[in-house]
Amino acid sequence: MIEAILAAAIVTGAWQGDLNINGQKLAIVLHLSADSVKMDSPDQGAYGIPGSVYYNKEDSISIGFPALMATYRGAIHDGELRGKFKQGFATLPLNLTSGEQKLDRPQTPQPPFPYTTEEVTFVGYDGATLCGTLTLPQGGAPKTLAVMVTGSGQQNRDEELLQHKPFAVIADYLAREGIATFRYDDRGIGCSEGLNADLTTETNMLDAMEAVKMLRQRGVAKRYGILGHSEGGTIGFMAAGRYPEQVDFVVALAGTAISGDKVLAEQYRYLQPDITDAQVNEALAKARASSKWMEYFLDYNPMGDLMNVRCPVMALYGTLDRQVLAAPNISALHTYLATKKGDVIQTLPGLNHLFQSAKTGSPTEYRDITETISPTVLSAIAAWLKTQ
Repeated sequence: MIEAILAAAIVTGAWQGDLNINGQKLAIVLHLSADSVKMDSPDQGAYGIPGSVYYNKEDSISIGFPALMATYRGAIHDGELRGKFKQGFATLPLNLTSGEQKLDRPQTPQPPFPYTTEEVTFVGYDGATLCGTLTLPQGGAPKTLAVMVTGSGQQNRDEELLQHKPFAVIADYLAREGIATFRYDDRGIGCSEGLNADLTTETNMLDAMEAVKMLRQRGVAKRYGILGHSEGGTIGFMAAGRYPEQVDFVVALAGTAISGDKVLAEQYRYLQPDITDAQVNEALAKARASSKWMEYFLDYNPMGDLMNVRCPVMALYGTLDRQVLAAPNISALHTYLATKKGDVIQTLPGLNHLFQSAKTGSPTEYRDITETISPTVLSAIAAWLKTQ
């Protein structure tokens, strides 16, 4: 009888709660058994992160996630698992309730699908194996194929964030409109290999170009281009400027067209209106030292690549984007991009960095907005691509 009571006291099953990081919620889900644990961070598109169970009995647990340099200790009180999540120098309260909550994401595609998909692998710029989904519309070989490139940070092929899957939504919409797409997991995510500390926007561009070349060799479509979001949009500009014979069009959603130090400085000034120039410079210096990716980002000026772009370009920005401000980037595009018939450079009212219909554009809204991407954006992209 005593053994049965102790067994019942072990914390098992799914437990979910939110970390509060500078006012922004980040969902955490623990999947617990007596001697194993995995963690999901669905808001970041990360699932099945393995951990170690140090202690699990008498309604309390102590667990760790070595790959994240993180630990969690908690105990059951009034049916809630209450404790502290530690990562690095940060210690944050994390209270979890039994069960797993799914956020309302009505645009996420659901089967059956009126198109075909195929798992495809390709070799990255340095020989690493990357993998993704080729989506082909019905009705024979498509005229147009867009290689989809995610924003900064390692993301899966759906560019999943906060349980939104914008690239899956875009691919689904375009396939129904007769346009093919290829979207792939970034290095170190999903089934893609090759994550390393030397990655930059330029190396990410080289991976995107390897995808374009692979699809061209397969003869999937007649015209090939890049559809990128945020850093992915910048990669579209960079690739078109350096590989004009390979890139037939660019769709840039909030792609930066000014140097990275200016982008980040604008973000600092938005988040802290009273910040001084000296404080901005200090923050930029700290950012520069944080990683090779950040160093390259801050130094890279798209001007030279933009001046070499010869293919048609669609560049869209949201008026409520607080991460890539529309005005300075549109100004740079008009200054450096050669004007061509059919180019579209447009600011869309009421949309944030994710191209959701928003109230303020603050990143704290992303999670609570059920819309993954504005239907206006979807229809605009499809209509423009049909002219390519």
